[in-house]
Amino acid sequence: MARTKQTAKSNIQGKSQGKKSSYLDKASKIVEKKKSESETVSEYVRNTRTSLALDIQVAKHKMSVLDTAEALNDSEKIDFLFGLIDKDSNNSVNVAELSDAVRKGSASLSFQDTVENAVKIIAANDDNNDAVLSRTEFGKYIEIVAASVGSTVTEVTARIIMEVMFSKGGNTYEENNSLAEKEQELKDTVKSLGIYYDVMKNPVMHELWDMFDSDKDGTIKFTEVAMGLYRLKGLDMKKATRQAMDLMDLLLQADKNDARTLNYEQFTRLILNLCAADDEVFSEISEELILGLQSCQGPMSREDYIQLDVAQSDYKQFRDVLEASYDGLGVWTALHYAKTDKLFDLWDKNDDGYISLEELALESRKFHKTNQIVPGETVRQAKTSMEAFDKDSNKKLDRKEFALFLVKFAKQNNEDLLELIDFLAVTSLMEENSAEEEKFIRSIIGIGSQREQPTDLAVTNEDAANIDRAGELW
Repeated sequence: MARTKQTAKSNIQGKSQGKKSSYLDKASKIVEKKKSESETVSEYVRNTRTSLALDIQVAKHKMSVLDTAEALNDSEKIDFLFGLIDKDSNNSVNVAELSDAVRKGSASLSFQDTVENAVKIIAANDDNNDAVLSRTEFGKYIEIVAASVGSTVTEVTARIIMEVMFSKGGNTYEENNSLAEKEQELKDTVKSLGIYYDVMKNPVMHELWDMFDSDKDGTIKFTEVAMGLYRLKGLDMKKATRQAMDLMDLLLQADKNDARTLNYEQFTRLILNLCAADDEVFSEISEELILGLQSCQGPMSREDYIQLDVAQSDYKQFRDVLEASYDGLGVWTALHYAKTDKLFDLWDKNDDGYISLEELALESRKFHKTNQIVPGETVRQAKTSMEAFDKDSNKKLDRKEFALFLVKFAKQNNEDLLELIDFLAVTSLMEENSAEEEKFIRSIIGIGSQREQPTDLAVTNEDAANIDRAGELW
């Protein structure tokens, strides 16, 4: 009972001291404003005296806070600090309150950065997933902070108390209002991230990591993902390599060096994406995943090893061809490869592994409509593109030829390649050609055998030479 009363007393002291500090801060701002607006010397002197008097009060208040905090034990200091941050006195700290406190201690952080930090802190320490920190959860977080910086709870709480009470930083009135309007959205984000953190800490996830990481180098490579999916889902290796690339797609956004490896955090997201794709919840099927991998630990067939090697070499050759053809492309990453592959599959309507002139024209038409290009021009550009990029003259584009077409198209229109591919994919899915357009395009393709003059999309002589060099790599 005595401990509870002391906790409540420390908490109340924190709230009281916090309010007094806030009042003094507001008063100082008002007086400083009056000083700057003084119209006479006597008025300026009067406001300066008031400002100095307030400075003395602030200094005395700081000493009082230090004296009060110094007399408290570690647990009481945490209670005191919790009371300072819990501005609405509801015995919990939410994202808005914590972000304000974090920003007071880190003036260089932007508003967005502090909000993101607050979301992560609460998600990582919110044991009951209610999207706020209770006094107990807050206390555990402070202890973790102290241990991580090699300090004591006494030193950490003393520093944070001074920052929270006397820093001139923190969120503005407008920023706090915007957080209040997004309170439910922020709570949902915290809860979602909290589930992710829980999965990261799950022993089963660590076991999955160890089983996927076959060479024990502390990273998960593309081949290891493919082999894991092959064993886990009973896929043939061709489908396993394709799904591995699909799952790694978004995770490779920041893979600037094209290492195509996942750290533990990214691997956790990959497994969660895998569960979501199958409409499953990780906590419900985690043991099944382990059993599935354990039951398929036998050696792969020679054919599967060949398929895995083909997937690796095919990607490397694909990348080398593109980078050799267009020096201005920069690094061709696995993300480019994955997105280009997906767009190819969208446009390859008959699934024969090629883009025919008809498929090229019909899919291009969906994009051209958004730019008010007439159907006849769509067919003309499709024919020109086919002539320019159909290196083996079989009147259709394979995956490498299609990628070269996309790269050239992006360069001609000064578009980011990834953004262009995303736009073309969305257009392909969302737009539909009319029956009249499709009939017209098919009829023109059927009867139009003569070559037409190249458009801006046609390659220059230099580009043609580049493509010839790329073709030698094929």
